Amino acid sequence: MFSEADDVPGLIADRYGDTIVFQLTSAGAEHWRTTIVDALAALPGVRTVFERSDADVRDREALEPRVGLAHGAAPSPDLVAHERRWRYTVDVEGGHKTGFYLDQRDARRAIESLAAGRRMLNVFAYTGAFSVVAAACGATDVLSIDSSGPALALARRNGELNGIDVGELQQADAFNRAAWLARSRPHLRPDRTRPSPPGQLGGGSWTRLLAPTRTSTCSP
Repeated sequence: MFSEADDVPGLIADRYGDTIVFQLTSAGAEHWRTTIVDALAALPGVRTVFERSDADVRDREALEPRVGLAHGAAPSPDLVAHERRWRYTVDVEGGHKTGFYLDQRDARRAIESLAAGRRMLNVFAYTGAFSVVAAACGATDVLSIDSSGPALALARRNGELNGIDVGELQQADAFNRAAWLARSRPHLRPDRTRPSPPGQLGGGSWTRLLAPTRTSTCSP
Protein backbone atom coordinates (compact mmCIF):
# COMPACT_ATOMS: atom_id res chain seq x y z
CA MET A 1 0.00 0.00 0.00
CA PHE A 2 1.76 3.10 -1.28
CA SER A 3 0.11 6.15 0.29
CA GLU A 4 -1.24 8.66 -2.27
CA ALA A 5 -0.61 6.22 -5.14
CA ASP A 6 -3.27 3.94 -3.60
CA ASP A 7 -5.60 6.75 -2.47
CA VAL A 8 -4.65 6.39 1.21
CA PRO A 9 -2.53 9.50 1.91
CA GLY A 10 -0.15 9.18 4.83
CA LEU A 11 -0.21 5.38 5.02
CA ILE A 12 2.49 3.01 3.77
CA ALA A 13 2.08 -0.69 4.47
CA ASP A 14 4.34 -3.42 3.08
CA ARG A 15 3.72 -7.12 3.53
CA TYR A 16 6.52 -9.67 3.75
CA GLY A 17 4.86 -13.06 4.08
CA ASP A 18 3.16 -13.14 7.49
CA THR A 19 4.62 -9.76 8.51
CA ILE A 20 3.22 -6.31 7.73
CA VAL A 21 5.27 -3.19 8.38
CA PHE A 22 3.44 0.13 8.23
CA GLN A 23 4.32 3.78 8.45
CA LEU A 24 2.05 6.76 9.18
CA THR A 25 3.31 10.06 7.81
CA SER A 26 0.44 12.50 8.38
CA ALA A 27 -1.88 13.65 11.15
CA GLY A 28 -4.85 12.38 9.15
CA ALA A 29 -3.47 8.86 9.00
CA GLU A 30 -2.41 9.06 12.65
CA HIS A 31 -6.01 9.79 13.63
CA TRP A 32 -7.02 6.40 12.23
CA ARG A 33 -4.08 4.45 13.68
CA THR A 34 -6.12 2.01 15.80
CA THR A 35 -8.47 1.26 12.92
CA ILE A 36 -5.52 0.76 10.56
CA VAL A 37 -3.75 -1.63 12.92
CA ASP A 38 -6.92 -3.65 13.47
CA ALA A 39 -7.54 -3.88 9.72
CA LEU A 40 -3.99 -5.00 8.97
CA ALA A 41 -4.01 -7.55 11.81
CA ALA A 42 -7.28 -9.02 10.52
CA LEU A 43 -5.84 -9.89 7.11
CA PRO A 44 -5.52 -13.68 6.55
CA GLY A 45 -2.19 -15.16 7.53
CA VAL A 46 -0.82 -12.11 9.31
CA ARG A 47 1.31 -12.95 12.35
CA THR A 48 3.07 -9.63 12.92
CA VAL A 49 2.15 -5.96 12.48
CA PHE A 50 5.13 -3.68 13.13
CA GLU A 51 5.13 0.13 13.08
CA ARG A 52 7.90 2.25 11.57
CA SER A 53 6.39 5.71 11.91
CA ASP A 54 9.75 7.46 12.22
CA ALA A 55 9.99 9.40 8.95
CA ASP A 56 11.20 13.00 9.26
CA VAL A 57 8.06 14.23 7.50
CA ARG A 58 6.10 13.61 10.72
CA ASP A 59 7.88 16.62 12.24
CA ARG A 60 5.92 18.91 9.93
CA GLU A 61 2.69 17.94 11.68
CA ALA A 62 4.14 17.82 15.20
CA LEU A 63 3.95 14.04 15.36
CA GLU A 64 6.38 12.15 17.57
CA PRO A 65 8.18 9.17 16.02
CA ARG A 66 6.82 5.74 16.91
CA VAL A 67 8.61 2.43 16.28
CA GLY A 68 7.58 -0.91 17.70
CA LEU A 69 5.37 -3.94 17.64
CA ALA A 70 1.72 -3.03 17.06
CA HIS A 71 0.23 -6.53 16.98
CA GLY A 72 1.25 -10.16 17.33
CA ALA A 73 4.73 -11.66 17.54
CA ALA A 74 8.06 -9.92 17.11
CA PRO A 75 9.29 -9.80 13.50
CA SER A 76 11.77 -12.44 12.43
CA PRO A 77 15.39 -11.22 12.23
CA ASP A 78 15.81 -13.40 9.12
CA LEU A 79 12.96 -11.92 7.10
CA VAL A 80 13.38 -12.19 3.34
CA ALA A 81 11.30 -10.43 0.67
CA HIS A 82 10.47 -12.49 -2.43
CA GLU A 83 10.11 -10.39 -5.58
CA ARG A 84 9.62 -12.60 -8.61
CA ARG A 85 12.93 -14.49 -8.88
CA TRP A 86 14.81 -12.15 -6.55
CA ARG A 87 15.35 -12.49 -2.80
CA TYR A 88 16.17 -9.58 -0.48
CA THR A 89 16.93 -9.40 3.24
CA VAL A 90 14.56 -7.07 5.12
CA ASP A 91 15.67 -5.19 8.25
CA VAL A 92 12.27 -4.37 9.73
CA GLU A 93 13.46 -2.62 12.88
CA GLY A 94 16.59 -0.80 11.73
CA GLY A 95 16.28 -0.36 7.97
CA HIS A 96 14.90 2.49 5.90
CA LYS A 97 11.17 3.02 5.61
CA THR A 98 9.52 -0.41 6.17
CA GLY A 99 12.84 -2.25 5.82
CA PHE A 100 12.77 -2.35 2.03
CA TYR A 101 11.42 -0.38 -0.95
CA LEU A 102 8.70 -2.60 -2.37
CA ASP A 103 7.26 0.37 -4.28
CA GLN A 104 10.33 0.35 -6.54
CA ARG A 105 9.74 -3.15 -7.93
CA ASP A 106 8.84 -1.81 -11.40
CA ALA A 107 12.04 0.23 -11.48
CA ARG A 108 14.08 -2.83 -10.53
CA ARG A 109 12.36 -4.77 -13.30
CA ALA A 110 13.33 -2.05 -15.77
CA ILE A 111 17.00 -2.46 -14.81
CA GLU A 112 16.82 -6.07 -16.01
CA SER A 113 16.57 -4.87 -19.60
CA LEU A 114 19.12 -2.05 -19.22
CA ALA A 115 22.04 -3.73 -17.45
CA ALA A 116 23.55 -6.13 -19.99
CA GLY A 117 26.99 -5.08 -21.16
CA ARG A 118 27.01 -1.85 -19.16
CA ARG A 119 28.79 -0.45 -16.13
CA MET A 120 26.50 0.64 -13.30
CA LEU A 121 27.07 3.08 -10.45
CA ASN A 122 24.47 2.65 -7.70
CA VAL A 123 24.60 5.73 -5.45
CA PHE A 124 22.85 5.78 -2.06
CA ALA A 125 22.67 2.04 -2.67
CA TYR A 126 21.13 1.03 0.67
CA THR A 127 20.95 -2.80 0.65
CA GLY A 128 21.86 -3.09 -3.02
CA ALA A 129 18.64 -4.36 -4.60
CA PHE A 130 19.33 -2.57 -7.89
CA SER A 131 22.93 -3.79 -7.80
CA VAL A 132 21.77 -7.38 -7.41
CA VAL A 133 19.53 -7.09 -10.47
CA ALA A 134 22.19 -5.34 -12.56
CA ALA A 135 24.91 -7.84 -11.68
CA ALA A 136 22.66 -10.82 -12.36
CA CYS A 137 21.43 -9.39 -15.67
CA GLY A 138 24.80 -8.91 -17.33
CA ALA A 139 26.31 -5.64 -16.11
CA THR A 140 30.06 -5.71 -16.74
CA ASP A 141 30.84 -3.73 -13.59
CA VAL A 142 28.72 -2.71 -10.59
CA LEU A 143 29.83 -0.21 -7.96
CA SER A 144 27.54 0.51 -4.99
CA ILE A 145 28.11 3.47 -2.67
CA ASP A 146 26.38 4.09 0.65
CA SER A 147 27.35 5.74 3.92
CA SER A 148 26.00 2.84 6.00
CA GLY A 149 28.25 -0.14 6.66
CA PRO A 150 25.38 -2.33 7.93
CA ALA A 151 23.35 -1.57 4.79
CA LEU A 152 26.25 -2.58 2.57
CA ALA A 153 26.68 -5.78 4.59
CA LEU A 154 23.06 -6.59 3.73
CA ALA A 155 23.81 -5.75 0.09
CA ARG A 156 26.53 -8.40 0.12
CA ARG A 157 24.10 -10.80 1.78
CA ASN A 158 21.52 -10.06 -0.89
CA GLY A 159 24.04 -11.01 -3.53
CA GLU A 160 24.61 -14.31 -1.75
CA LEU A 161 20.88 -14.95 -1.47
CA ASN A 162 20.61 -14.62 -5.23
CA GLY A 163 23.76 -16.58 -6.02
CA ILE A 164 25.68 -13.70 -7.57
CA ASP A 165 28.65 -11.43 -6.86
CA VAL A 166 27.03 -8.05 -6.26
CA GLY A 167 30.21 -6.20 -7.24
CA GLU A 168 32.23 -3.56 -5.42
CA LEU A 169 30.76 -2.01 -2.27
CA GLN A 170 32.14 1.27 -0.95
CA GLN A 171 31.19 2.87 2.36
CA ALA A 172 31.51 6.60 1.73
CA ASP A 173 29.68 9.90 1.41
CA ALA A 174 28.02 9.54 -1.97
CA PHE A 175 28.59 13.10 -3.18
CA ASN A 176 32.26 13.14 -2.23
CA ARG A 177 32.92 9.69 -3.65
CA ALA A 178 31.16 10.43 -6.93
CA ALA A 179 33.20 13.61 -7.34
CA TRP A 180 36.39 11.65 -6.65
CA LEU A 181 35.43 9.01 -9.22
CA ALA A 182 34.75 11.64 -11.86
CA ARG A 183 38.22 13.16 -11.29
CA SER A 184 40.38 10.08 -10.76
CA ARG A 185 38.72 7.32 -12.79
CA PRO A 186 37.18 8.96 -15.88
CA HIS A 187 37.98 5.87 -17.96
CA LEU A 188 35.67 3.87 -15.69
CA ARG A 189 32.77 6.30 -15.99
CA PRO A 190 29.58 4.23 -15.72
CA ASP A 191 27.11 3.76 -18.57
CA ARG A 192 24.20 4.04 -16.14
CA THR A 193 23.99 5.87 -12.83
CA ARG A 194 21.22 5.23 -10.31
CA PRO A 195 21.16 7.95 -7.62
CA SER A 196 18.61 7.53 -4.85
CA PRO A 197 16.51 9.07 -3.47
CA PRO A 198 15.43 11.28 -6.39
CA GLY A 199 15.57 14.36 -4.14
CA GLN A 200 19.36 14.07 -4.18
CA LEU A 201 19.31 15.16 -7.84
CA GLY A 202 18.50 18.76 -6.96
CA GLY A 203 20.48 21.43 -8.77
CA GLY A 204 21.83 19.11 -11.44
CA SER A 205 24.80 18.03 -9.28
CA TRP A 206 24.76 14.48 -10.62
CA THR A 207 24.67 15.68 -14.21
CA ARG A 208 27.73 17.84 -13.61
CA LEU A 209 29.63 15.07 -11.86
CA LEU A 210 28.83 12.15 -14.09
CA ALA A 211 27.78 13.44 -17.52
CA PRO A 212 27.50 12.08 -20.15
CA THR A 213 26.21 8.99 -18.37
CA ARG A 214 22.53 8.03 -18.47
CA THR A 215 20.80 8.52 -15.16
CA SER A 216 17.95 6.44 -13.73
CA THR A 217 16.13 8.29 -10.96
CA CYS A 218 14.53 5.62 -8.80
CA SER A 219 14.73 4.73 -5.12
CA PRO A 220 16.42 1.64 -3.64
